[in-house]
Amino acid sequence: RRAEELGYPVLNLGAFIEGETQQVAVVMAGIVRSIHADGQPMRPPVCLLSGGETTVTLTANHGRGGRNQEFA
Repeated sequence: RRAEELGYPVLNLGAFIEGETQQVAVVMAGIVRSIHADGQPMRPPVCLLSGGETTVTLTANHGRGGRNQEFA
């Protein structure tokens, strides 16, 4: 609501985003690049919202951090 009060259109991708964090991040980055480069599906500036829970599969030599760090 606050974004709309400030005059930003909101693109809500829903509350059920799931999958491997790295793959979800690639898709989200693609959406952001499309908005920035082509104004699709909305012209910037825009507030992009999504929710859900992604997964990080740990390897034997994993580092520190979690889903948010992996996403960033």
